[in-house]
Amino acid sequence: MAEDADCSTYYVLACFMRNDGADITTPPKLPAKYDVWMTGDEIPESEISTPLEYAIEAEDEGMMLPFFDGLSAPLMSRELISSLETCGVDNLQVFDAKVKISDSGETLDSYAAVNIVGLIEAADLAASDYDSSPLTNRTQYSTSFDSLTVDEEKVNGALCFRMAESVSIILVHQSVKDVLEPLFPRLSFIKPEDYSN
Repeated sequence: MAEDADCSTYYVLACFMRNDGADITTPPKLPAKYDVWMTGDEIPESEISTPLEYAIEAEDEGMMLPFFDGLSAPLMSRELISSLETCGVDNLQVFDAKVKISDSGETLDSYAAVNIVGLIEAADLAASDYDSSPLTNRTQYSTSFDSLTVDEEKVNGALCFRMAESVSIILVHQSVKDVLEPLFPRLSFIKPEDYSN
């Protein structure tokens, strides 16, 4: 039986853009077969030429965020990656990256592209409020949730993963949240029942 939503030990991980935050103007060029890193599939390292190059133009400059998730190849600060690994997260594929600040010519090497390997069917659909994919009418990959309940038996203690029902959703265990939250104030940890996508 799934845990009650109020007792969930999982949170949706997000890093929202704010007015003072930087935005990636140009993502890296990727092979067509690996141009979206949300499938949960492991990517052969030989298929990716590193360092992956990202660029920020003058109009998109600002405070660098620890996590840029809305990209074909998500970008994390190396500090965030290290903290996740310290928490025991062991399903991250990390690829060297460089972020060029076009206006100043500065290049940051303190970020890396990250692929979260593995999808988990984590939702208790009977207790969640959702709409299935308008394209397939199935609850896989692109389900829209107005409220999410996590079935913790399905999750089986995983620390960080993308949901198979909606691959844009990253869930982290409370033990991970407790470590990251004081270190990275720009990250958001949303209770599943309060999450809407």
